[in-house]
Amino acid sequence: MRFWLWGAAAAVVLAVVGGFFVLGNRDMADEPVALVGTWRPVSITGFVVDEERRASNRSEPVITFRGDLTAQVSDGCNVGQIRYRTEAGGGFSGDTSGPWTDIGCENVPNTDVLAKAVRVDVRGDDLTFYGPAGDELGRYARMSG
Repeated sequence: MRFWLWGAAAAVVLAVVGGFFVLGNRDMADEPVALVGTWRPVSITGFVVDEERRASNRSEPVITFRGDLTAQVSDGCNVGQIRYRTEAGGGFSGDTSGPWTDIGCENVPNTDVLAKAVRVDVRGDDLTFYGPAGDELGRYARMSG
């Protein structure tokens, strides 16, 4: 009976420790899932985001994150593609060197936000990007998921 009890206790300890190890050291591959979808700018530091400006653009100035770690970005006139990466604790990096159209207009600086961001925070339908000093670069609202 003692052997069975010790065996059961050891199995519980291994399950708890093993579960902690998996949860505590999990790969952040699931993190992009929170970003997947289309987001519209609500506020961008140093830029006025308003309905009138949005209406004057040729297209909706949005960011559409995909699960394959690419995103399509529109500034209201131009469209491009970026690659992005998320890391533990909300780390973020965006490579904005992908292909872009180049039409002059009142561009919403979505690309600048993505290029400067080092951290991202997703809370429900709210997305916030932060710069290296912890300053807020831009806030976005989910349009679709």
